[in-house]
Amino acid sequence: TSDPVEAGKIIASARLVGCAAGATIGIGIAIGAQWIATYVLSAPALATELRLVAAGLFFAAWGAAQSGVLAGLEAFRLLARLGMLFALGSAAVVAFGAWVGGLRGAIVAIPITGFIQCVVQEFVLKSTLRQEKIVVPFRLPLERVRLVLRLGVPVTLAGLLFMPASWACSALLVNQPGGYDQNAVITISEQWFNLVLTLPAILGQVLVPVLTNIFSQGDQNASRSALRKTFWTNALISVAPLAFLLPASPYLLRVYGQDYSQHWQVLCLLVISATISAILSPAGHALTATGRMWTALAMNLGWAVCYVAGTYVFVVRLQWGAKGLATARLVAYGVHSIWTLWYLRSVIKEDGRDIVVTI
Repeated sequence: TSDPVEAGKIIASARLVGCAAGATIGIGIAIGAQWIATYVLSAPALATELRLVAAGLFFAAWGAAQSGVLAGLEAFRLLARLGMLFALGSAAVVAFGAWVGGLRGAIVAIPITGFIQCVVQEFVLKSTLRQEKIVVPFRLPLERVRLVLRLGVPVTLAGLLFMPASWACSALLVNQPGGYDQNAVITISEQWFNLVLTLPAILGQVLVPVLTNIFSQGDQNASRSALRKTFWTNALISVAPLAFLLPASPYLLRVYGQDYSQHWQVLCLLVISATISAILSPAGHALTATGRMWTALAMNLGWAVCYVAGTYVFVVRLQWGAKGLATARLVAYGVHSIWTLWYLRSVIKEDGRDIVVTI
């Protein structure tokens, strides 16, 4: 919208949903940290670490809301620079934390990096809002709040599903013999998983408003062309890092400690999973652009169920440790890709016009 008043209301709505969701889940985990540590993880001493992760979840939701606002303001160059800076910085801080304090040090690094990211993005966001002469109101009309809940809740829940699914899988892993050491391998390898997803995530923030505009026009050729180009672009920028990460995986893990280098297969499995996720991300953008938030939530829920079930099979039943969890994630993304691509090949109706999406 070109109306600064309306833009301010939209920004306030986005921040309300993101921060409220992050705070609700974070507070819930913080309150139940002792119970989760005692009865789920069988490690009462980890309650403090769980509370730190809960803080990290709040900062993640807050940061996602900030990034969404910057994307809406078309500050794409800033987003690209910040995204790369935070991805590299987060990997470095977690590596340092793991080197200094092992698993506990890596966990402590999570909320620290999240807090720093939010502080920097808040400064950048306020500067951008001043340039655009947009004032964000502190109060919203009741109708606006209802609209935010109807559209924003499924999007937020879909984005936050990764965290509880990962928690459930980690709980299954740490309750196995040597589980905490195995979980440390996953925590370290996930930094590279997140790094592979950085550029596709930034690209996605740019593409959602573009796809929304294209789909709203009902142009089938433009819709197919936009999606096809998006898939190929994501494939190129996510597959390219594999040429470096796969052969270098033993050496990268050795930075965190000599013992970690033997788990190079875990890192390989996770970065391949990240590549599949990145290639599939335009599907989520298309669903958001056409208003199918609840469909996106259902698909993400299906992925979470496959991930947890696979972890139970590979970790609990087969005793594959960290490799089992990484394998379960790869299988979950593989299954997710099947129904996602099938759905995109169906007919999407938008405002009474048929838009046939063919990859």
